Amino acid sequence: MKGTTQRKIEYGNLRLQCALAVQAILNFKTVEMPGEHGKGVFRVRLQPDVDAAQTAMGIQDMPVVLQEIKSDGSGAETPLFSGYPEKISFIKTGGYQEAELTVASGTVLYDRQERSRVFQMQEQSFGSIVRRMVGEMENGAFLLTVPDR
Repeated sequence: MKGTTQRKIEYGNLRLQCALAVQAILNFKTVEMPGEHGKGVFRVRLQPDVDAAQTAMGIQDMPVVLQEIKSDGSGAETPLFSGYPEKISFIKTGGYQEAELTVASGTVLYDRQERSRVFQMQEQSFGSIVRRMVGEMENGAFLLTVPDR
């Protein structure tokens, strides 16, 4: 769109809320592909005195939220991305302990739920519903290829 510009986000105004003791966000990207859940990849520097292996245990079900802190001094936070860790890698670089988190969007929770769809009236069958729909059409017909109940 003409005249529309993307607002620049400063790393200093970002906070990654998660179970890891994050000292700083070094890099991040978000990826969205058609038909897939969005993903976020975050590279962070951890607090110096943290045992990464101990911290990583049980983090898979803990939410990760990337927030922008308003620079107007109000302290208000705006969520930019939210999800759950899929993969965590720990790296030692130049005396610093870093982690790379691959996070699946929170929509992944919908796939974890079992769904059961039933008709509200249990005495209804597929045939009776289709008959009602097709019955209104002149010369309407249907061929039922599944069991009626």
